[in-house]
Amino acid sequence: MADGSAAKDKGVSKWLWWIPVLLAVIGLVTIIGVSNSKRTVGSTSYRIAADTQNIWPRIGETVKVKIYPDRLSGWINLPPGRKFVIDAPGEIEYFFWTGERILIKNKNTEWLGKVPNCSFRLRGTAGEATISIQ
Repeated sequence: MADGSAAKDKGVSKWLWWIPVLLAVIGLVTIIGVSNSKRTVGSTSYRIAADTQNIWPRIGETVKVKIYPDRLSGWINLPPGRKFVIDAPGEIEYFFWTGERILIKNKNTEWLGKVPNCSFRLRGTAGEATISIQ
């Protein structure tokens, strides 16, 4: 009878060994799924325009940036804490490196207040936007 219980113990220990393996697989699948969903929240389906340039405008300088409805501009890197005005051909959307986005409706050039970051890309109504740093 001791041999029968030893066989049962071996069978039970085989099943017990699979429990941590199964939990590890479920954990990995969950982690991969969560990281993929986070990646799609912050990212965009917009490509970067081929003719983009990253710009670092200075205080008092006015720069022009091409805007496309289906592509992003290069990085616009403003001096920290400075006010700026963007005169856009129409609707414009800011894409910050943190994944945050701000949509400004048609020709609204009002000061945004405090923006999440001084580095962003733009997308919007096709044309040329003028950025003035104050």
